[in-house]
Amino acid sequence: MLGWLVPVRVVVDPAVPERKRGAIEETIRAGVAALPADSFVVVTRLPSGRLTVFINHLEEPELLMRLETALSQLR
Repeated sequence: MLGWLVPVRVVVDPAVPERKRGAIEETIRAGVAALPADSFVVVTRLPSGRLTVFINHLEEPELLMRLETALSQLR
């Protein structure tokens, strides 16, 4: 019997402009492809405008830094 595969869920802060959300979600999904399918990713916009990433129960500073760097390069 096949189980249901739940995709990685990505939530983008409502403070992020709508026109940028698609590119942000695409960047995050590409960067976390190796994570378990039930992972939950939150992208938050800080008051400075910088985007920061939180992944449920994950303590991998290098992955988070790579994702945040990729997001900072989006225009």
